[in-house]
Amino acid sequence: MSVVERELAPQTDPLEEIPVREIPHREEALEILRKARTFLDRPWGWCKGQFAGRSTRYGDTPYCAIGAIRVAGHGSPLNSNTVPAEIVAMKELANAAYLRSIGDIIFWNDSKRTHKKDVSDAFDRAILSLEEG
Repeated sequence: MSVVERELAPQTDPLEEIPVREIPHREEALEILRKARTFLDRPWGWCKGQFAGRSTRYGDTPYCAIGAIRVAGHGSPLNSNTVPAEIVAMKELANAAYLRSIGDIIFWNDSKRTHKKDVSDAFDRAILSLEEG
């Protein structure tokens, strides 16, 4: 093939060769994040220093970021029955909060610098990330 033929040949987009990100349990993780986000949306829905706080006079239980994911995933803020989709949801939340690992979520949630809006915004970014695939 001559130089002219090579220049005139149809070009392929190098981005087409990059495989689509396959995320196991993606749909389940997305549903968990959406449900957990609704817990945090309530007026007293978020807490620090514990996975779940005391129920309010309105019957709402506040949750930290991890507690909300666990309750949305398997019904309890404790880690006894963690399902794989919860781990995927936690990884997406850690990425969305610009953290190094799932383990950092607890410290970030409980930090004096972290506010409810920070947590809600990170959930929104994690949800968007999974929706876009």
